Amino acid sequence: MSTATPSRATRIVLAAAALLLATVAGVVSAPPASAAIADGPWSGTGAQGTFTVSDPQGTWAQPQLSYAINPAGQQRSWTLESVATDSGTLTVDYAWAGFHSWYAVTARLTAFVYPADGGPTETALVDVGPTNCCSAPSGGFTYTGSTTFELAAGDTFGLRMSGSNGDSDNRLQGTLTLQVPVAPQSISIADIEDTRIDADPVAVDASATSGLPVALATLTPETCTVEGGTVGLLEIGTCTIEGTQAGDTTWLPAQPVTTSFEVLPIPLEQSLALTPLPDTQLDAGPLTVEATSTSELPITLTTLTPETCTLDGDQATLLTTGTCTIEATQDGDRFWAPAEPVTTSFEVLALAQTLTLTPLPDTQLDAGPVTIEATSTSELPVTLTTLTPETCTLDGDQATLLTTGTCTIEATQDGSATYLPAEPVSIGFEVLPVPTEEPTAPEPATEPATDPAPEATPAGPPPTLEEEALAQTGPATGALTASAAALALVGLAVLALRRRALLS
Repeated sequence: MSTATPSRATRIVLAAAALLLATVAGVVSAPPASAAIADGPWSGTGAQGTFTVSDPQGTWAQPQLSYAINPAGQQRSWTLESVATDSGTLTVDYAWAGFHSWYAVTARLTAFVYPADGGPTETALVDVGPTNCCSAPSGGFTYTGSTTFELAAGDTFGLRMSGSNGDSDNRLQGTLTLQVPVAPQSISIADIEDTRIDADPVAVDASATSGLPVALATLTPETCTVEGGTVGLLEIGTCTIEGTQAGDTTWLPAQPVTTSFEVLPIPLEQSLALTPLPDTQLDAGPLTVEATSTSELPITLTTLTPETCTLDGDQATLLTTGTCTIEATQDGDRFWAPAEPVTTSFEVLALAQTLTLTPLPDTQLDAGPVTIEATSTSELPVTLTTLTPETCTLDGDQATLLTTGTCTIEATQDGSATYLPAEPVSIGFEVLPVPTEEPTAPEPATEPATDPAPEATPAGPPPTLEEEALAQTGPATGALTASAAALALVGLAVLALRRRALLS
């Protein structure tokens, strides 16, 4: 607790004016109170009808008690008090202005704590008199100061005013105004990124919920310094900054807050290398991309041609033909600077394909359309073309025969984004003439045989014309009838024509 020194009033008129000014002095704006050691309400005690308690700010941050009594008698007292809502230390500013008249005047102001458990404690803040006109407090007075309470939740605490006089005009009047810091506050400091030692001073973003300025200080003076709101870097290591806010008549002191960051050395240079990849066919499995850094830090691989190839980690999957380009990057860390990106490219090649045409047998001219069977290992559609349009034509895979001769069919496949053009293949077959029908001679009439049929003889060489002629004769007599002779001649002529056809 602290004790204030009273001011002097030399004239009664000035004393009365001082009372009025002191009553309105101390009225300052204060934000709404939050839960704190004491956030009101405040109450008063004293002779009934002699005092009033007011809360000008509506927050109990500035409670007032005004008293007035005439005649007062020998001794009167009033208290302005509250109950602690939490445990801790609470410092309260006070201003007591009054007018006690005139003879043997006293003025006493006492701070007190009545614990919920234990005995009371009292501290005298003002103890003046008795005095006569016109030395304070006789006539008029103003006393200001502050007092500190050590409180536990539930304690009753406050200030007691008392006065007396021995004059026939023994009035006592005055006003006690308190300034109670009822609102807690907190500090926040934005995180500071790790910073190279050769960087410019680092700005610190610190604020308090009270809006009061935050005081910054370094807790690592060998590593960094603080000047105003910026941090200067001295050595490599950890820099720790503390923010504090002592509070004021409205706001409680804030809990200190610290933040730390690393002061980094000047980073080393690093370089990347990508192992070149050969041109690769599209059907190859995923390719492994090999990348290294002189820093040995992990490398990030990215495809710059996602329509041609994709990446999963270090595995490149080929999607279509074209150029596949891979980029390697490394962003650095506390000790290494970011690397210059590097790229590598290779060609994704189309696949080869092979055509097959099913051979066709030689076919008579009067055969219906012939089906041409063609396939490709790519399973892409095959184009068929006749190379002998005078002999045969094509409609899709159907060949129509026009005349005798050789029909030649060619198969082609022009390729795609995936496959190269195929090597053309062709087949040929003969279109044969349609055989002509030869006339057939009527069978000769023969006499019914009377003799038994001759025994079968072993087959021998084909009969000669003469033997065949003799076969047309009658019985063993060898004599020919006129009709039989005519038939024999016709038969010989037919046999001659057949043999000539066979020999040709």
